Amino acid sequence: IYVEGSRPDLRVPMREISQADTPTAFGGEKNPPIFVYDCSGPYTDPQALQQLADSCAAITTEFENVNADSMRWLAKQGLPVCPSGDCVAIAQDRIVEKTFIRNAGLATAPFLAVNTAADLDSDLSPYLPGILKTARLGYDGKGQVRVKTAEEARLALSELKHQPCVLEKMLPLVCEISAIVTRTASGEIACFPAAENEHANGILDVSIVPARVKPEIVERAQAIACDPVVCALHENSARFHTIVVGAGQHRDRFMRTLTDLG
Repeated sequence: IYVEGSRPDLRVPMREISQADTPTAFGGEKNPPIFVYDCSGPYTDPQALQQLADSCAAITTEFENVNADSMRWLAKQGLPVCPSGDCVAIAQDRIVEKTFIRNAGLATAPFLAVNTAADLDSDLSPYLPGILKTARLGYDGKGQVRVKTAEEARLALSELKHQPCVLEKMLPLVCEISAIVTRTASGEIACFPAAENEHANGILDVSIVPARVKPEIVERAQAIACDPVVCALHENSARFHTIVVGAGQHRDRFMRTLTDLG
């Protein structure tokens, strides 16, 4: 929609967001719509980015698949940008993300970076049965193929148009929980209550808070979330920052993944 600006001939593009009623003891309480400034455009559009920089006091994203260079450019304009472009660059690429975690000496499920078909010519037994996942953009069951043999892995890579991928070993997880950790500008770190995740057909279906697990398991997951490597990732963003650490319990070990929420 358009809202009249400081002059009648100025029409400002806005987006109207409807709010649900607030439940009360006397029925639903109506909430007014929220109007937000709409500067829609491609992530790499210079005009849209400049418009964003000129009209915002701070920039954030809850979605890791934005253009990292655009986030870096916005930061250079003097704006608070959280997460930073460097954090986004790590979180949006599975090869970079998993290598980052592994190089820090932390446990992950066994995985193989697959940049070309030749990477599947080696012994794949440490990664099978597994899931071949596109390094970028695949989520909610998209860009992911379950494979049991090396031949199936090669066919899956062809199906995925030979995009860079990760072949990740499937593990018999007891359960999966997520711990959300947040760091403030002053360096304080806190964890939200852990969530227990249930999947349907490879897609997150339900998150239950608090997680229905033993307190010591929650404590371990939250300790993982506050691990120095996660804090190091936080350090790439100078201000308030939030990360979800998924901990899949495999026997007596936790396998980690990161999701950058800004």
